[in-house]
Amino acid sequence: MSLKQTIQNLTTLYPVCEGRNVKLKCSADGKPNPYVALVDSRGNVLKYSANSSSYTISSVKRDNEGFFNCSARNEAGEDNRTAGFLHLQCKCIE
Repeated sequence: MSLKQTIQNLTTLYPVCEGRNVKLKCSADGKPNPYVALVDSRGNVLKYSANSSSYTISSVKRDNEGFFNCSARNEAGEDNRTAGFLHLQCKCIE
């Protein structure tokens, strides 16, 4: 028996200061276990793994700004969701 996967635990992004690190996360449950991908707004797959995926963008730059999507796939089908929008602020003053 196959059960379509469901994406859970999406990252919610908030304004981030340029130069900081940002961790993106998403996970999915299903039978059989799904593979999960984090994809940036240009369609680049940042991370692909079984059940869950997390990826850290080190020293965030303007090029990183945009939507990030979470995609889960198994033999029962595919589910896609927007994981969040990364909005950059100017460099923060410490």
